[in-house]
Amino acid sequence: MKLRSWVVVLVVGGLASVLLSTSAVEGAGAVYVKSMDVDISINNSYAVTRVREAVVNPAGSAASASFDFQIPEEAFLSNFSLRLDNRTYYGRVVPAGAARSSYDAAVSEGRNAGLLATRDRSRFTFSTSLKAGQEVELGLVYEQFLRMKGGAFEYSLRLENWMFGSVAPSLSISSSIAYSSPIESLSVENYTAGTAVVRPAAGPASTSYSVDGFMSRGNYVIRYSIARSAAAGSVTPFYDGSDTYFMHVFEPGLPELGGAPMPKQVVFVLDRSGSMSGQKIEQVRTAFAGILRQLRPDDSFNLVHFNHDVQAWSPSPVNASSGNIEAALEAISGLSASGSTNFNGALGSALDMMARQENSAAIIVMLTDGQPTYGVTSKDRIRSESRSKNVLGTQIFCLGFGNDVDFGFLSALSLESGARAQRIPVNADAALQIRDFFGTVADPRMNNVGFTYYPGAEAHLLGGKCLFDGSQLVVVGRMPGRPSALSVQANGTGRNGPAGFGSSYSLAELGQDPAVARFYRFARINELLDRITVEGPGSPLVGEATNLSVEAGFVTPYTSMIIDIREQGGVEPPAQNLLADGTAAPDRPRPASPCAKKALPYGSELIPLALLVVLAVAALRRRAK
Repeated sequence: MKLRSWVVVLVVGGLASVLLSTSAVEGAGAVYVKSMDVDISINNSYAVTRVREAVVNPAGSAASASFDFQIPEEAFLSNFSLRLDNRTYYGRVVPAGAARSSYDAAVSEGRNAGLLATRDRSRFTFSTSLKAGQEVELGLVYEQFLRMKGGAFEYSLRLENWMFGSVAPSLSISSSIAYSSPIESLSVENYTAGTAVVRPAAGPASTSYSVDGFMSRGNYVIRYSIARSAAAGSVTPFYDGSDTYFMHVFEPGLPELGGAPMPKQVVFVLDRSGSMSGQKIEQVRTAFAGILRQLRPDDSFNLVHFNHDVQAWSPSPVNASSGNIEAALEAISGLSASGSTNFNGALGSALDMMARQENSAAIIVMLTDGQPTYGVTSKDRIRSESRSKNVLGTQIFCLGFGNDVDFGFLSALSLESGARAQRIPVNADAALQIRDFFGTVADPRMNNVGFTYYPGAEAHLLGGKCLFDGSQLVVVGRMPGRPSALSVQANGTGRNGPAGFGSSYSLAELGQDPAVARFYRFARINELLDRITVEGPGSPLVGEATNLSVEAGFVTPYTSMIIDIREQGGVEPPAQNLLADGTAAPDRPRPASPCAKKALPYGSELIPLALLVVLAVAALRRRAK
């Protein structure tokens, strides 16, 4: 019997939670999602989501579909599986070059092959068709770190009617939330009436929702808060038989840090070049009218707006008095958009006006939607001049507004200053997103935070070195062997000057959490990717990031996921596909987890990606005989 095989190569070039832009299915009543089951496990702010989808083409002929989608920057796809003809096949993560080689080999041998490729670092497109009456099932893995914002954690699952085709599917969503500190509040947004919420005094909390004939009411949003731990933070360990992993959560309260947030010096740098005309400049005016009113009396601020010309509202930052705020609001209301983009001149002007202030935070918030087109346009030179001018260690938060920005450049610029960049999609709530972002950095508690651990540990800090009100700093680390205790010392600067907190933890008395080991690998790879963003794709760290990603089973810009389907047998799940809770890959027997009630494949906001891969595999199987 002739051996036939189908190869599907999934090349993913970006990270983080999925934002789908458009999806179109050609032909009424063609391809649709018959059912979807989602299981969400959140363990100490590390979320793993499993999704199972059944996708059907009920028509008497092939139906085509085309999709356009994007995956943002702070999450990892870590597995997908396909169930065809009562047999399940599992993806494995390989270096991106090896995935391309597998695809080319399949083509050269005359076998059917498919390649899902990126249009840029994180945007994808695919068009294909299903055979008449065909149904396939797919499972996905999606993992992410949930940052605390505004004193709470938020998990969001995107649900929109057009994601499922022409038929309203049956939908089931269940979640389990466990934390080493007590969960003080738990709520679900948009589906409150149909969701059962359980928050016991001890043990994991949970939510559950199910419906036949699903109609979207927006994203399924889970929000929860936890009890604050001691000033030095809490520690969660895990010993894997060789090394001890730990997660250290640091979030001292305002009473321990002077009773109020640190004063801040903030300069807002606003792009008003021609590409910002229309809706964009309107949203900027709306957003910053709200932001200026959030400033505190002991803050100082200034506005710099630019096209080819750079204009400062004031020669230097001024006190955030009500009179100054009203005057600045009047200036913003008159902004109009035209001209080219003098990015370097605007950023340099903002850095030059920052004044040294004791026990305060220095922040630049730069909002732009385009590329440098006037003055200094070399991005390497812009970064170099920014580093030279930033003598005060000002954090530069770049907001990339829209789809045309070079987000890698903005990310590198922010990371070099100890901050992070953020995308702001242009849509109806863009002004709200901008205001919400500023809310996360509006009230600094502690600056230049550093950590020391004894015994010595390899440690990785997620995020920058500034602690803001309503947030926390999270460090994950690894120590050889099984020490009986861990000593922690955190030092930085608060409102009243130098601040330090220390404590010792008996590891034997703390509950073990296997998710911490997975979290450690996640953080280590994220740190490497951040450093590569700064150093460039020629960095020697690329090899290390690739090897670690393959070992952990994470899809990154340097790895791909491949499924090779052969008639003479299925593919066993690779060892790398162990999940965050230590369980096996989807559709395999596995032990129960304290944060996972049932064994479902993975997903999250990757639901549209699931549909894509299903369609790809179905197309490859067409007329194979």
